Amino acid sequence: MIIQPSNIQPQPISVLLGHSLKTGKRIWLSQFPFLFLIVSLLFWSEQALTGWAQSQQLKEAFSPLIMTPVNGILLSLYFVYVGIVLKRSHLGTQWDQQLQALTAFGSLVPVVILASLLEFAGVALGTLLLIIPGILLMIWFTVFPQVIAFEGMGAIAALKRSLFLVKGSTLRVLGIILIFAVVRAVLQYLPGFLFPAIASQPAIAFLLFLIREMLILPFEGAAYYLLYLELRTRKEAFDFDVYQEESSRM
Repeated sequence: MIIQPSNIQPQPISVLLGHSLKTGKRIWLSQFPFLFLIVSLLFWSEQALTGWAQSQQLKEAFSPLIMTPVNGILLSLYFVYVGIVLKRSHLGTQWDQQLQALTAFGSLVPVVILASLLEFAGVALGTLLLIIPGILLMIWFTVFPQVIAFEGMGAIAALKRSLFLVKGSTLRVLGIILIFAVVRAVLQYLPGFLFPAIASQPAIAFLLFLIREMLILPFEGAAYYLLYLELRTRKEAFDFDVYQEESSRM
């Protein structure tokens, strides 16, 4: 089993991220083909939506409104898949785990898409109203993919469950979000700053995007899964024995 008793207890962000590095490495090694597919879809969906927006002569300000929900859906789908694999890491061989995870993942795809769209709508509405409510909703809904993966809840129930778990730990969760945002921003803009002529070429841009996201996503997926478990220890009578019992349910 990848998840250990040390993961099922309240812990500082630094310790949680340290565990995420170890767990993310194992995810990266075992999920390379699926990760490559998700990252490629992220890149080409952005390119396609940007091209469509330009062909429709839409203002540049509308591009995020188009791309954000699509990217949110793809990222949530990947995080759910990571959660399912980690939940089943004690069942059978690694190959069996991947096949079982894909089977379970397929049945959850509609729920994840609906939850992602509802999250986007709530965050967008909150941002339009007073900005702060939108930021808070974004933070509070952070672990809904992990809730879906581990507890199998529906879209609305998963969002409510995430809100319940994160409230009281808002700043801690925001800290983890910002850490990954900063790492992603550095990896995104540093090549263009150092090699502007080369980085702007389409093939190089795709390669850089591929490398960046494939370096980040496994560790991000591991971090949010471990965060979900850690948040439960703060709110519920949730320990390693309970985790084992719940994760054994098919």
